[in-house]
Amino acid sequence: SCIFGLALVSNNNLIMFLVNNFKDNVPIEINKLIMNVKQNNEKESLRVAHKLKNLFLNVGSHQSAELCQEIEDNYKTINKDTVENLEHLLYYEYKSTQKTLNHYLDSRTWWKIDTLQEQFD
Repeated sequence: SCIFGLALVSNNNLIMFLVNNFKDNVPIEINKLIMNVKQNNEKESLRVAHKLKNLFLNVGSHQSAELCQEIEDNYKTINKDTVENLEHLLYYEYKSTQKTLNHYLDSRTWWKIDTLQEQFD
């Protein structure tokens, strides 16, 4: 599973921080990356690709992180014809990871227990 690493984390607040950080920031960073690639801004494109890689790694999505690494390694081969495919691939990886994370969170008993406990505190 792409989120195996999160299963090893025992701090529920950390898990939620990582998941929310992922959900909130990945779409923004994908847009920044595509904009910078289209403007041929190599330095900023590489910085954003690296940031995206870390966001994916934070939730254990190694396949998605590998795609970001490929962008970093092969930036010079990206052109107007491939940038649209790149955008679709990144959003596909984002949505796929988000779906897996949602399934993971739905299956976690701690989530249900913590939510119930908060109601009684």
